[in-house]
Amino acid sequence: LSTYGRIIGISRQMIINDDMEALTRLPQKLGATAARLENRLVYQNLTANPLMSDGVALFAAGHNNLTDALLTVAGLGACRSFMRVQKDPSENDILNLTPRFLVVPAALETTAAKLQAQVTADKADNVNPFAGSFELIVEGQLDAASTTDYFMIGDPNEIDTIEYAYLEGQEGPRIESRDLF
Repeated sequence: LSTYGRIIGISRQMIINDDMEALTRLPQKLGATAARLENRLVYQNLTANPLMSDGVALFAAGHNNLTDALLTVAGLGACRSFMRVQKDPSENDILNLTPRFLVVPAALETTAAKLQAQVTADKADNVNPFAGSFELIVEGQLDAASTTDYFMIGDPNEIDTIEYAYLEGQEGPRIESRDLF
């Protein structure tokens, strides 16, 4: 759990001299900054490949969820296969997870869009088996870590995925004001 904040002092003179209405736009700018921070924290955590409770990195051969396959039909096929045969923590049950999201860096946006597109194939080998089968999420934050790494994420209705949470009673970023703060 981390706390982030910023204090901005606003004087009476600033309010009086605000001809450009900068103070009116300030809450919107602070909200956008907070949203970018949250976004950055999520993707930094994902790309840092943290250790899980079993002492193994989140993405590791031992978890059967890591491949060096490029973003191609074959690469997506390998990822989908990994997801389908994932086991529960007891290693007793195969979960048969369905990929729902494809998360890519901006550098792979066009490639991913092509893999999602419906095409009329002239022969069976040219059929796109992934057409319309996932939601595409393009995230520029990923480019800072790698322009070739991508992620397939399961349906949150089937399994827990990434979750960004707030302290109980807090619904998100907030702005407080106080005289003589």
